[in-house]
Amino acid sequence: HDPRFTAGLRWYMSLVVRVALRWGSVIGCRDPKTGELMGATLAFHPDSLVKGEAITIPRILSTVLRMGSLPPESYRFDKYGFYPTKRADISKETLAQLHKTAAPSKHWYICVLACDPKHTGKGVGSAILKAVIEMSRLEKGVTTYLEAHSDKKTYYDKYMTCTATVRMENPDPKGEGDATMHGFVSDPRT
Repeated sequence: HDPRFTAGLRWYMSLVVRVALRWGSVIGCRDPKTGELMGATLAFHPDSLVKGEAITIPRILSTVLRMGSLPPESYRFDKYGFYPTKRADISKETLAQLHKTAAPSKHWYICVLACDPKHTGKGVGSAILKAVIEMSRLEKGVTTYLEAHSDKKTYYDKYMTCTATVRMENPDPKGEGDATMHGFVSDPRT
């Protein structure tokens, strides 16, 4: 990966984790023998969502001020142009619309689900996803919602129902990257 992209992604993930720690939940899975973190999710309870959104502008600004660090150079207009900001704007607008279309009812929102690459394929991500789905089912009529790229659709189809698909404009000057997003919702316990 481009080091600028990596630096920007690290900063953004640090921001999202801090937002989840303040307004949501960080749910992880550790190796029982070593204590090593094998995977984690950033999830938001329905009551913590603001108009259906977890990562809102006020939350971002508040968190950035608390972090005491601005985005890395990968976000600087004078050096890299408008691509990173345009991509963020398009993603935010598209995902907000997908979220409203795919999950109109009360739901837990999974912002990020990640697994350490050396633990991929061992059921870690599935266990975490199932735990959040079960937490949502403790509340009558509440579901779990997440968005995923096309390369993850088959995986999430095993646990949830794809209720909407959108194709985002791809602002990448090189045209790289999958721009199709899918919204998934779990079945509620009624």
